[in-house]
Amino acid sequence: MSMHDFVLDESTTGKDLFDRLSEQENDCIKEAMGDAVYEFMLDMQLMAGGGDPAAAAPLFPCLASENVALLGVAFLSATVGGHTDESLACMTDLALAHPGLIYARFGLEWTGEDTYQEAETGDIIQGFYDCMTEEERAAALKNLYAAIDAASPLTGEDLVALLPESEAACVRDTLSEEEYEALLRATPLRAAGLGASAADCLSLDSLTAFFVTASDAGIGGLSDESAECLEDFVRANPAYVPIFASYISDDSSSFSAAEFMEVGQGLEALECLNELGRIDEFMEALWGQ
Repeated sequence: MSMHDFVLDESTTGKDLFDRLSEQENDCIKEAMGDAVYEFMLDMQLMAGGGDPAAAAPLFPCLASENVALLGVAFLSATVGGHTDESLACMTDLALAHPGLIYARFGLEWTGEDTYQEAETGDIIQGFYDCMTEEERAAALKNLYAAIDAASPLTGEDLVALLPESEAACVRDTLSEEEYEALLRATPLRAAGLGASAADCLSLDSLTAFFVTASDAGIGGLSDESAECLEDFVRANPAYVPIFASYISDDSSSFSAAEFMEVGQGLEALECLNELGRIDEFMEALWGQ
């Protein structure tokens, strides 16, 4: 057996994994974790901890680099709900071509030969997006911006403070008292989703300021060029923010993945941020961080 067709789901146990590894790899795992833990893991469901790859981190140093790449892709796919066979095959090819990227994703030191320059990291991660179906890309983009949103120090209250009083009053009057209070406490994108029914209260200037300010805070500081790029994007796609925020903040959103990707123009908004080194941290959310 090999790791090439290994698929990780909620029923996968440690034994399912260990049976695919070499005797040398299994012996290393036993030595690293102890016989008792090894025996316990045989019957343990690997996704029991929510699929956090960090839980499996002690295993990776014992594996051949090819198996690290293959197991890494299996974990990354499982944490976002899985991929089609075609998407998974494409992602696997990328991981095998650039195993150092998978090592970096799991916080491991890569001692092999570098297969890409640091400046190419974004392009390779973009390649993982390109492997996906429209629905998978929508889920990945949702994870990405949810991570950015969660990192924001701002709340809905900070963003309401950006509005002219007439628009702020309209938002308060449109929402119920409970909805408005929830909006004030929420992270920026979730606040936008909670206030989607009041979107007509906002002028295009306010909508643009809302999105740019939220992105700036979540990323940790936008350059003037990035801010201008995002501003131009929102002005050209005024329906983007309400639909995007609703999709991010509500799993039961009435918008389909196709509508989300069409309105959001795929990753066009993300291209405004490519100059920032920190965007790579958030792009890892593609893999379920």
